Amino acid sequence: MKNYGPVQIGTNIEHADGIDNRRLTIINPVAPNDRPQPEQDNSQQSKEPFRKSNKTSSPIKLRDKKPNKLEFFRVIKALCLDGFFEDEHGGKVNEKDVFAAFGIALNEDFSDYTKHLSEGRNHNSIPESANIFDELKEKYLAYERKLKEDKKARNK
Repeated sequence: MKNYGPVQIGTNIEHADGIDNRRLTIINPVAPNDRPQPEQDNSQQSKEPFRKSNKTSSPIKLRDKKPNKLEFFRVIKALCLDGFFEDEHGGKVNEKDVFAAFGIALNEDFSDYTKHLSEGRNHNSIPESANIFDELKEKYLAYERKLKEDKKARNK
């Protein structure tokens, strides 16, 4: 298994190893050899020792629903395009490494993400491919509206 620097993901996920208050940092995760490993960049290695995870896998996985994986890949791809991820030194991170890190975190092999994205483009129109973003936006706006309503009800 390769040792490599952490990939930072701008969100918090409960029960994940290596979380600070701002970002999920996957630090030297233990991954089976059959899963793709992020590429190592020896030029920017940190002098800090890696924290070892005592877990061999995460209890979190993608729900086994037909378009779930493709839609998840579309979201990750959009986040990559938006520059959402960085390495431990604040530098650019390879898209392949981001998908590998998510694969490790979710006990999945995401090495075929480009194939899934390509097949998705062949079977859907561009607007259909972006439906996941509309759905996520609506779910989040409903969440915000509910919080606002709950706060208003408590203040009465």
